[in-house]
Amino acid sequence: MGTWLEVAHRAATPVGADVRAEAELIAVEGRILTFAVTAYDPLEKIGEGRIRRAVVTRDRFLRKAEEKR
Repeated sequence: MGTWLEVAHRAATPVGADVRAEAELIAVEGRILTFAVTAYDPLEKIGEGRIRRAVVTRDRFLRKAEEKR
């Protein structure tokens, strides 16, 4: 589950161009995983950032979400 996102846009890419993304796990703090992410088009880096994700128990997550109904 995503908990935090920070993205920097570096360059425009034409509609229809191929884009490649890379993610590297850079930190583990308990259930929180932090990734460094980078995106490229065929010519250059177009974006970069950090993403934090929480490892959750699927059934518990779905039950809590359903309780909001």
